[in-house]
Amino acid sequence: YTIKFEMAAITRIKYWILFSLITLSLILYHLTNLAEQRARDFEMKMLSALQSDMAELQQPVDSLHLSPPSQEWMKRQYRQTAAFLGFNYTPPNRWKSCRNSFNTLYFPKINAVFTGVPKAGCSNWMEALMIAEGVINGPLEDVDQVHNLYAKPYRMMFLGRFKKIVSGRFVAPDFSFTGIRNPWTRLVSAYKDKLQPGTNLPSAVEKVMRYLRKNVAQSEDLRSRSYPTFEEFLLYIIANEGSANYHFKQQVHTLCLKVAEYDYIVPLEYSSVIAGEIWSKLNASVELPMSYDKSSDPRTQRSTVEAKAMFSKIDPAIVEEIYKLYKPDFMLMNYSNFTDPNFPMPIID
Repeated sequence: YTIKFEMAAITRIKYWILFSLITLSLILYHLTNLAEQRARDFEMKMLSALQSDMAELQQPVDSLHLSPPSQEWMKRQYRQTAAFLGFNYTPPNRWKSCRNSFNTLYFPKINAVFTGVPKAGCSNWMEALMIAEGVINGPLEDVDQVHNLYAKPYRMMFLGRFKKIVSGRFVAPDFSFTGIRNPWTRLVSAYKDKLQPGTNLPSAVEKVMRYLRKNVAQSEDLRSRSYPTFEEFLLYIIANEGSANYHFKQQVHTLCLKVAEYDYIVPLEYSSVIAGEIWSKLNASVELPMSYDKSSDPRTQRSTVEAKAMFSKIDPAIVEEIYKLYKPDFMLMNYSNFTDPNFPMPIID
């Protein structure tokens, strides 16, 4: 009888321990969710506050900062940047010698050259150019298909392999252009698109996390996470001097600065305004696909608000290092800082 009583007591203790563990797990789960929800609410409040502060910047489309600078002004900035980097360009253009011939494409039917800078609207421009070239009939369901399925034969790097498309022509286009972007918004776009859940570039995530775990911290938190914070991403960029991945690297390393000058330069901030001029030059009836953000004023778009919020939380010493790395990109359009009321627009002198 004593043994049975003791067994029953042990069983009750086991059930009590099990119940306590389950209860504790539920409490921890609830607290974790509550903390995450509070973090999300805080971030949304910050974004809402920034949008409210920037509401006064709403102006008509023909306002001072929304009217693009002249192509002469933009080309002067381009030449000054080339000189800063020690590039001494002399005509004629030598497109096949461009150091980044993978991102420079030649379209023989419309006889045009386009250099696509990653995270500066290049996918939308390439899709529209494929339509103008007659490669596709209309917008793709997934714009990334333009890279995966259609672009290769037109990339300067591979022209020699696709003689049926190029027909042996020397690359002497009637028109050439490129697109660029404010480095602050571009870096935030690259981080959110390539280093967050849902990325189509998991290899980049793995590379960044492997570096951080080896060189930055050995903490349990870092080992348990699958994705880097924005500040960790910036530390990775600094350690690799901006050249870690072509989505993150400086724009000047994608452009053909050393061997060519473009007929048109299209800052992403003015792409919807300048697009009509591009299609007129190419004699093409095409519309440029727009991004998810339909705001007419780049200063109040979500990407701008997010960039201001995210960089405002970063250690100023890290921000300064990033600026030094991307200084030539800022020079390209004399781009404004994220603290400027007219961010992300160029400062036109």
